[in-house]
Amino acid sequence: MTINLGEHFERMVADLITCGRFQNQSEVIRAGLRLLEDGEYGYDPELEAELARRLEGRTKPLPKGFFIDIKRRGHQRLQREGLKRAA
Repeated sequence: MTINLGEHFERMVADLITCGRFQNQSEVIRAGLRLLEDGEYGYDPELEAELARRLEGRTKPLPKGFFIDIKRRGHQRLQREGLKRAA
């Protein structure tokens, strides 16, 4: 695979290798892709909205089964990711 990162990101990758945080370019790219993956698949709009309401002080009792639902969605996410990584 050949990719063009552009001058800014090429410098960034080189700096990360020079300072010893990563051994090579592939490690840097994989770390960035993991962050992107976490961001893409880890986003839960319902949970974010509930947290925003609570931080703003607009609270009400949590719906029955709220944490059970979060746990269920987490298990589903782990299953999806496990299947993707195995492929």
